[in-house]
This record gives sequence, C-alpha cells and structure tokens, in this order.
Amino acid sequence: FEDIIQSGRKRPAKAAMWFSETADIWGDNDGSFTAGKRTLYSAIIHQSTPLDFVIEGDNLKNYRVLFLADAHVSRRDSEAIAAWVKAGGTLFATAGAGMFDELNQPNTVLRGVLGVSPAGLDAPASSFVGMVKQELPFAAPVDEIAGEPVSTPVYGVRSRVKLAGAKVQLQFKSGSPALTLHTHGRGQAHYAAFLPGLTYFAPGTPKVPVDRGTTAQASAHLIPTRFDARIAKLLQFANTTAANPVKCSVLLVEANIIDSPKGSVVILSNWSGGPVENLQVTLPADLAKKKLTSATGTAIQKEGNKVTLNLNIAEALILR
Repeated sequence: FEDIIQSGRKRPAKAAMWFSETADIWGDNDGSFTAGKRTLYSAIIHQSTPLDFVIEGDNLKNYRVLFLADAHVSRRDSEAIAAWVKAGGTLFATAGAGMFDELNQPNTVLRGVLGVSPAGLDAPASSFVGMVKQELPFAAPVDEIAGEPVSTPVYGVRSRVKLAGAKVQLQFKSGSPALTLHTHGRGQAHYAAFLPGLTYFAPGTPKVPVDRGTTAQASAHLIPTRFDARIAKLLQFANTTAANPVKCSVLLVEANIIDSPKGSVVILSNWSGGPVENLQVTLPADLAKKKLTSATGTAIQKEGNKVTLNLNIAEALILR
C-alpha cells in the first residue's frame, strides 16, 4: 500500500490546535506549557477527535473546533479567530491562552471572545512538569477543581481570571473559576484556567524511579493507559461537530485515514497497552464499499461498513 501512502495525505480533521511564531518569540512553550500542549493533543485524539495543526494565516473556515494554548496571538489572527467563533466556531483555550498580542499588550479581542480577563498566573516550581512520565508523578498540585465525590488536582499552571461575561462551569477549591463558557455570536468559547492534559495523564504516570533501560519494564517505555475520566468527559464536547469518521469500539485505538487517487488506508494505532480482541471498526460511507485487505494479513470480518479484527500494536486497513 506504499503507492497510497506516497501519493496520499491525511484526511483533514474538523478540529485543530493552534501553533504560531508569535508564541515562539514570546516563549509561550516554556515551563510546563510544552508538556501541557503535548498531553492535551493526546487527550483530544483519545476522545476519537482527529486533530490538525494550524498556524498563523491559515483559513479556519473548514474547522468546527479550535484548541488554543498560546498566551500570545497576533492582533490580525485574533480578529480572524473572533470572526470564526462569531460565525459558529468553538474555541477552547487553556491557562493564559489568548491573553496578549504580538506586542505583549492586552489582547482585548480574544479576552472579549473568551469573556474573561487575567488576574494572575501561578506556576510554582513544586508543580513544574517538563517530562511527563518523569516529573508529573512527583509534581505537587497547584490547586484542585471542586467536585463530588472527590476533587480533581491540576498541575503545572493555574490561571486566575475575572469574569467579563463568561459563566462559570467549574470552580477551583481556592474559589476562582476553573472552567468558563462564553457565547460569542453563533459560537462559543471555553476557557480552562489550567492545563487539562497534565490532569488527564496524572492517573497513568506511577511514582517509579526514572529508568531509561532497554527492557519493556523500564519507565521510559511505559505507555500510560489510565486517564482522568473527568477531563476525558470535558474534552468530548468536540465530538458533537468534529468526531472521527472512523469509529472504533475501543476508545484508546486511534484511527487516521490517508486518502489518495489510488485508494485509502485506515491506520489503526493501539494505545490501550495490550492486544485488543474483536475490535470493531465502523468505516465511513465513502469507504464501506471498497475492497478491503490488511497490511499484516490478519483475519478480517466485514459486514456492510463494520469491520472486526484482532489488533496487536497497529494495523493498516487498505481500501481500493
């Protein structure tokens, strides 16, 4: 199926994550923010939401959801994001995101879209996370999201904000808003005053010695498989408009489509930590009637648009 891969491209997603030179210039990925962005990406795709990357100047019209983790966004791009939300898009910003422009001045446009204004940003050294598996297990929570029956700890960074039209959805035990929601035109803007990805990964990163050995038991080779259910549920809002056209019966199996004039390939990546028996994969209508083979030669049962197979680490479903 190399001919499909070589001439193909990943099927565009309906959700995207923002990257920019403006953020690079101002060091928005320093501290715990890089780990927060990496883990947020993984947390989103774990909810069966494919994700593209967009950069400054990209057209947002084909996207339904945009995830923003950069503190600095240029005034030109802020206006474009605001217009996109007003037209019906959904913005999800994490701690400190969108608060300043390319000149490090208050970003009045995105503050207005989010309906909040910054009151402070707390990033204590005791809560720093650079390497997730190495440092997150030993990081001290910077705060906790109030809830029953238990509260949810947050790590790395906590943003303190004042409401400017947004409504509180979740609150920190310290009393400040943890998650807000603001309507802007036909769209909505979520503001998470923490780094959701770090909280999502925390249950799956045990307190074990750092081990970069070559054995499967070494901590360097650990693949987290236990995640925070509250954060998972929080991020599933994106599925309402940006869900994966390929459905897998096991949530931690990632599916991506590569399309080319010569056919399509559905690439299955197993993040569940072990083999999956009788995995059910539901194909989109445009692929359901094509001839199906597998890259590994594993046995496949196909009925209509539903495919059943045993999945070890990865598989490629070839459709011509």
